[in-house]
Amino acid sequence: MGKKIFIKKLSDLILLLDFDEEVKEDALKYISNRYGFISKVSEKVYSLNSSGELISEKNCHTRLMILIFKIVHLREMYMAKGISEKVMLDTLSDLVIRQKMFMKNHGRIGITSSDAIWLKHIYNLQIFKLGTLQFEMANMQRLDWKGATYHEGAFEKVSKGAPILNVHIRRGVDFSRKQVDKSFIIAEDFFTKFFPEHDFVAYTCNSWMLSQKNNKLLPANSNILDFAKRFNIIGYTDNNEFTLEYIFGKRYRSKSEYPQNTKLQINALKNINKLGAGFGFIYRKRKIQQRNLSLKTDDK
Repeated sequence: MGKKIFIKKLSDLILLLDFDEEVKEDALKYISNRYGFISKVSEKVYSLNSSGELISEKNCHTRLMILIFKIVHLREMYMAKGISEKVMLDTLSDLVIRQKMFMKNHGRIGITSSDAIWLKHIYNLQIFKLGTLQFEMANMQRLDWKGATYHEGAFEKVSKGAPILNVHIRRGVDFSRKQVDKSFIIAEDFFTKFFPEHDFVAYTCNSWMLSQKNNKLLPANSNILDFAKRFNIIGYTDNNEFTLEYIFGKRYRSKSEYPQNTKLQINALKNINKLGAGFGFIYRKRKIQQRNLSLKTDDK
């Protein structure tokens, strides 16, 4: 693909994403002027076979330019799989949100190295935003988060290495029961159609939202508590760093620096020692039905 055609495709795609105008103009100018450089470096540090950590060696601005440059290739991958552009744009909104958070926290255009590494899952067609929730194709593993403790027999329920869909929750989404239900329904159809080889056995979630201490932090009618009730909890940690980063966007040096703009932020700060995270799973209904059918067949 020639440079002129590429820049036109990139320009059309950027217009569909909710980047600030400053970011759009900066990206198109930078990539157009340094097309040869960005072509080579993006393939070297942000390809399927490259180490995710390689991009962390670049400065914050170059990291973002690489991710924006790769959008054109990502669209080609979506088209090859027959996945709609809407799903791609919804999924890429994660890039936009993380870029805006970087701008808010640092006052300049760029993205953190940890966000760039995380977003590689999107560019490798491993994570998709389907409705309210994000779903990541993965295999069951034991997470060694600080202070993590698992219940006895936890991995007898979903064995290590089993194909799963890991559920992620973005900030600011409609987290009502109706929308969460809808996301799970969409995910079932989506992965069955486009990734039948990933015949997952369960949905998993590792999040502060699954902390069993949240009933002391949140009201009884909380959507977060309702979400957590869906999962079989197999482990937990009392470490609060994940919760603080999600609720406040980042960790601050002192308690007095934390913003208190929402009820959740106010309650979290008042109960900072009650924050933690939980690990849980939901058996895939289709797998339960298949297992029950198999048992009935064996009884005959």
